[in-house]
Amino acid sequence: MSHFDQIKLEIVRPGPSNNQLLSPLTQYLALCGESAPTTFSIDLEHHELLNKLTRLRYYAGNNSAGGVAAIPDSIRESTISELGKDMARILDRLKPLLVEQWRVLGASETRQSRNHDQQQAEKMYAHVRLVASGSELSILPFELAMAPAASPGEGREWLLDSRLPLVLTREVRRSVALAESWNLNNKPRVLVIIAEPGGSDVPKSEHVKAITRAIRHWVPWPDNEIELTDNRELKEKRLSLFEDRIHILRQASIQEIQSMCIEHDYTHVHILAHGDKYQHSLDERFGVALCDQNDPSKIDTVSGERLAAALTSQGRGARRTPIPKFVCLAICDSGNTGTVYAPGGSIAHDIHLAGVPWVIASQFPLTKSGSVYMTKTLYEGIFRGDDPRVVLHDIRRDLMINTSRNHDWASIIAYASFNRTFDSEVHDSYQFQSRGRIETSLRRIDNLELAPEKVVKNEDAAAKIRDQAFAEAEKTLSEWSKRLPHQSDSSMEARIRRCEYHGMCGSKCKREALMKLAHLGLIENIKSRTKNATRLRKEARNLLNQALQHYRDGIDERAYEGSKFHWVATQALSLLAILKGGADPLLYSMTRQHAEQDLKSAAGTDKAWAHGTLAELVLLKSYHEQTDTGKSTQKSINTATVNPNETRYHCAEMVEICTTDKFPIESTLRQFKRYAAYEIWKNPIWDDAVTAAIAELEAGSTETNDG
Repeated sequence: MSHFDQIKLEIVRPGPSNNQLLSPLTQYLALCGESAPTTFSIDLEHHELLNKLTRLRYYAGNNSAGGVAAIPDSIRESTISELGKDMARILDRLKPLLVEQWRVLGASETRQSRNHDQQQAEKMYAHVRLVASGSELSILPFELAMAPAASPGEGREWLLDSRLPLVLTREVRRSVALAESWNLNNKPRVLVIIAEPGGSDVPKSEHVKAITRAIRHWVPWPDNEIELTDNRELKEKRLSLFEDRIHILRQASIQEIQSMCIEHDYTHVHILAHGDKYQHSLDERFGVALCDQNDPSKIDTVSGERLAAALTSQGRGARRTPIPKFVCLAICDSGNTGTVYAPGGSIAHDIHLAGVPWVIASQFPLTKSGSVYMTKTLYEGIFRGDDPRVVLHDIRRDLMINTSRNHDWASIIAYASFNRTFDSEVHDSYQFQSRGRIETSLRRIDNLELAPEKVVKNEDAAAKIRDQAFAEAEKTLSEWSKRLPHQSDSSMEARIRRCEYHGMCGSKCKREALMKLAHLGLIENIKSRTKNATRLRKEARNLLNQALQHYRDGIDERAYEGSKFHWVATQALSLLAILKGGADPLLYSMTRQHAEQDLKSAAGTDKAWAHGTLAELVLLKSYHEQTDTGKSTQKSINTATVNPNETRYHCAEMVEICTTDKFPIESTLRQFKRYAAYEIWKNPIWDDAVTAAIAELEAGSTETNDG
């Protein structure tokens, strides 16, 4: 787990944001923490800073032959050191910032000491949110600053100190904060935009490969994977399944970008192109070199405002697509403001101003190798659900370590906005993505479970699929366990997170048991009762008992808010019935009450899950409901037949609710099919109700076994 202490630094001055040059004569006001506002000046002339920044461009100006001249590494490296000291002198004048850094360091050490006593690993970070009102302030490269005197990490790179890891984000000053949530509670869908007009070249294959590799954990495998013995055929079939997660727009024009953003819901947008200068009201700005709509070989230099308008196009008429939550600009100078005379900012600034919560960009030219490394590290972390601030820190640190003689580590900047529940949303997003990753792996097991005859014919292939799928699920669960709130945290939010984790552990064990039961059923059907069958039956029962214990651990968390409690409780009640583990009328009553409460108070998928729970509880009522005498010691199913109309009603309601997100329907359908398919689940008392539920759910969904 990671913990961030936030430091908000706001720098303001009188007058409009534009048309002001840096000058030692200009007075600024810094507001930070609880300290009094501080007045300070910046001892840099505007032209002096621009000259230094020019030396960081690797190539500059026109040489005598009319081309560009390479800047010697020695000059560029000395300029980095010089600018780092310049930024340190500015930071040194911000005494409230220094006070806040020491406050955070003290709180961090206290928290780490407490966590060590609890044997809980938690990495501590400081997060500086820089809000600057003047355009001239946005060209100051604080990302390459050295830590000033008397600060934590004095004499080292400010953002690379190991004692107090520090993350810097920039944001636009607004009268009203962005209401956008970071919670990525849906599977990632990425638009990759590539433009190479005029014979230019970008590392497109490396970027696409990095993004494809990062997203692979959430892309399903072919349903007939066991039949695809040719590796080339398997790869081609799976690549076709990536098309729903990644859309690649080659030789992109601004009109095509707008069209794609109107038609599809993207969580992430990755733009790979070259930066280009253009004239705006006699001023020089930085834009992105896209392809002309009519002739892709020609360059259409697009401003940040035009690009922002295309990316945030939300459709026409009644249809409204959500704005992407994350945009990565693998474009040189995408974070470079250029001129400060006219209103406006960098490409990244304009996209962030248009409402995109997170924008990653480059304030200097970025090397090709650096851009590839950034893309790989960035999407592996973001898709996994990691805190984007942690990912940003990791990118900067790794670029510093792995790239020599360049300053890519200082080039990366982030414009980001945060609401009050951001930390909680990061945790929720991580759990959602972890669950999706596990479900993608377990779907491979479901496909084997549905084809036992093919498993017997291709035992080696089946064993490979099984081992890979369960290894992936185990790895994800292991990583998840390390990020759970400590048991001493008794807040409802913490209990819900631990409850969901235990539920997924139970789901993994149950799926493994089901695969063994499917194999066992085939062995018995062909009358090959052997020691193998006895072993499979014993292993399956042991796994079901392990699953039951995981579900009980989830129940013990008492996570009564939301659908997590009645999900794990219903799974436990089901396993108690099929394992003849004894009725639990109290748990049955509590589960029913919580699900019925969700019917009244919840909406959307939470309400759908409540209907799914109540549909299954109709079956389990015959085993767990307390008798009139109050006795609850029965070890078998009551003789009263289950009413199929009740299950049919709840399943029909679920179908009506889930018009777009079909996962609750598919998950509930799969569960009811287990009551029909496996001898251990079958019972004539609920056969009619199971049949009715399956028919209703199949009518509302095409089963995909996703989850």
